[in-house]
Amino acid sequence: TSAKAFFSGQKAFLTTALPSEAARIQKTTADVVAAYDGYATFLKKTVIPAAKGDFAAGKPHFSALLREGYFVSESPEELEAMGQKVFADTVAEMDRVAKTIDPKAKGFPEVVAKVKGNHPKRDDLLAEYRREVARARAFLVKHDVVPFPEGDDLAVVDTPEFMRSTVTAAYDQPPPFDPVTRGFFFVTPVDPKLSAKKQEEMLRENDHGDIVDTAVHEAYPGHHLQLSFAAKNPSKIRKAYDAAIFSEGWALYSEELMAELGYYTPEERLMQLEWTLVRAARIVLDVGLHTKGMSFDEAVRFLTDKVHLEH
Repeated sequence: TSAKAFFSGQKAFLTTALPSEAARIQKTTADVVAAYDGYATFLKKTVIPAAKGDFAAGKPHFSALLREGYFVSESPEELEAMGQKVFADTVAEMDRVAKTIDPKAKGFPEVVAKVKGNHPKRDDLLAEYRREVARARAFLVKHDVVPFPEGDDLAVVDTPEFMRSTVTAAYDQPPPFDPVTRGFFFVTPVDPKLSAKKQEEMLRENDHGDIVDTAVHEAYPGHHLQLSFAAKNPSKIRKAYDAAIFSEGWALYSEELMAELGYYTPEERLMQLEWTLVRAARIVLDVGLHTKGMSFDEAVRFLTDKVHLEH
């Protein structure tokens, strides 16, 4: 659906840029949209009715992926225990921080629910992300925390339409051998066609504290800074390939580093910790989904009822 909408949306731009090709543009975009419609019908009527398998990898394959793909020596059971411990420790810290915000609170969930209400209006979302990216960078410069590569350049822009169904916020680095150094921090706008309830759900996951933490993770000193330096590595292999276990680890480390440096208010710290909780939950859910028979709905309930993400 997103890709089909993207090609439909390009029609006006292409016709304006290439008026002599208007007829060919009209036909080509119509053919592309029809092809996506046909593929969707094929998936719904042919593939899905015949799909009887289980999505779970199973313990042997899951263990092999960890071992061969990530050089992780721990077993699924050991990883799950690690995730459960980090989860419990993070809940305890979130409860402690929540009490500093509201001493009468029973625990972090009720404080998180209130904090999420502090979010920008739909049309101000991108502007707030830009402000927080600039603030994070200025803080690092002021306190001389990290160096910055020559030509450091980052654009905070709306997520391309064809990516919006699977991305809320993300970083996309420039091609490894391109002299251009500009990276892109994508922020998905809230679709005004959605119901008021759905729009509010999306905005509650873009509350002020979440935006602050996401700016740190995706931009400074997270992905953009680390990958900008990585692009300057003299090794062609290291320019072209990275390891997500490191780049995501660096970005998560960056979140906690900013806490150690005193960057966050208590409300911002609480939401930063919620994303630490998400990471611990992912360990528990990955092992559960692939090796222990956990269902999709059980995983969703874990994230909504224990992590307190919006549905």
